[in-house]
Formats: sequence, C-alpha cells, structure tokens
Amino acid sequence: MGKTRRKTEASAPVGMATQDEFEQNLNEIARLGVLLEQEEAACERECLEVASRYEQTTGELKKRIGLLMKACESYAATRRGELFGDRKSSETLMAVYGYRWGKPALQTLPGWTFDRVLELLDRSRRRAYIVTKRTLNKDALRLHVRPDVLASLGLCITQKETFFVDRKKIVPSPVKE
Repeated sequence: MGKTRRKTEASAPVGMATQDEFEQNLNEIARLGVLLEQEEAACERECLEVASRYEQTTGELKKRIGLLMKACESYAATRRGELFGDRKSSETLMAVYGYRWGKPALQTLPGWTFDRVLELLDRSRRRAYIVTKRTLNKDALRLHVRPDVLASLGLCITQKETFFVDRKKIVPSPVKE
C-alpha cells in the first residue's frame, strides 16, 4: 500500500472550499499514486532487463580481472626490487601499479585478547585509552517512568501527528452520473 505523508502545520486550507473538493483531491492522490507505482515498476523492469543483458559479460570481465590481479600480485611480490626499486609504485603505458599502505589498525598479539588489554589498561590507570560511552535508555524511560517523574528529570514524551493518505489496494471506478 503506497503512502503519502506530510507533517501537519496549523494553517488555513489552501485551494479547497468544500468536503467534496477535499475528497476529489484525495481520490486524485490515490489515482496519481497508482500511476506513479506503475511508472516506477516499468522503470525497474527495464533496468533489470538492461542489467541482465550485460550480466554475463560484466561477470566474465570481473572474473578475468580478478585472475589477472592475482597473477600480477604474485609476480610483483617476488620481484619487488626490480619492479619498484625504492619506490612504492611504477607505471606502464596504461596503468599505475604498486603497493599502498592501508589504514593502521590495532591488533592483539598472539595469546592476547582485547578484553585482557582493557583490563590491563584499567589496572595500570591508563584510563585515557579507554572509552566509556554513556547514553540514556530512552525506551525504558518512556515505557516505565511516569510523566510527572519524567518532568522532574527534565523530560517529556512528545508524539508528532502527520497527515496521511493511504491508497486503497483497489481503487473504484469513477461513478457515472
């Protein structure tokens, strides 16, 4: 079921004088929603058709690139000195190749765990390296604390109201007069 939602604002109605006009506009929203869904579905079908036409070719290209990358990486690993000298990269007519450093990351030494490291840092009073995140359990507060107690804590429960138009699954044919 398609939904159209707008935040409500306290303002005077624009462009509608009667309930009949209002209902006609709601029905037009539903009708246009059906057309929109049909157009989006047609677009998605066409995109899938185009993607499926190229799927085999692109898949073969990706596989071939992957195999060549492994072969080149293996070759370069055994000939770093002659390919790069003191550099990290080199180039051919159509490519630049080489090695890049990834982002530095902490890793535990064999036999260590991060929990053990955390405990050691805490015991040795190196708390600057420990992050403790404290947040409110908003769901628990909302469900279990009375509104007057929430107010004494500087909180209140709010709920926004939005205007909606839900299109019915089957839109009836216009009534002939």
